[in-house]
Amino acid sequence: MTKLPNYLWQTIVLSSLSGMRSFSGVALVSFMLSRHPSRNLQRSHLPFKYLQLPVVANTLAVLALGEFVGDKLPTTPNRTDVVPLVGRFAFGAFTGATLLKAKGGNSVSGLILGGACALTAAFASFYLRKAITGPNKLSNVAAGLIEDCLVLGIGTAIIAKMDGSRIK
Repeated sequence: MTKLPNYLWQTIVLSSLSGMRSFSGVALVSFMLSRHPSRNLQRSHLPFKYLQLPVVANTLAVLALGEFVGDKLPTTPNRTDVVPLVGRFAFGAFTGATLLKAKGGNSVSGLILGGACALTAAFASFYLRKAITGPNKLSNVAAGLIEDCLVLGIGTAIIAKMDGSRIK
């Protein structure tokens, strides 16, 4: 059995986080890249290089935190509704493309991998959250807070591991 390289696992996990919280994957990647820029992204004609700017990383972090709050509002649509799902797919795809391009890989493969992971995680987390909320179960807010903690914990652990290995 072939072992997947660490950067592919990192891409899978961070893109999957976008399925749970749209901005989380790209915000975490931008944070890491703002501290350790990639030469591969600097040479790119695509907008990946802008994720390396501290102002972009900070803006994405604020948007991600806003999403954490917005998720708990009763008017927030389900993540599996068309518009939120397209957004999660797009952010997951962009996260995957950025990470693979930063490692010298193919950004199109990253788009496909990241988008697929985000879609899978969106449905999995939706049905898991639905199963643990309701009458005589957790409140939607409590389930959302648990999900926030998972996203932050997993995301920061992956970024910390990537920080140690640095991007090219």
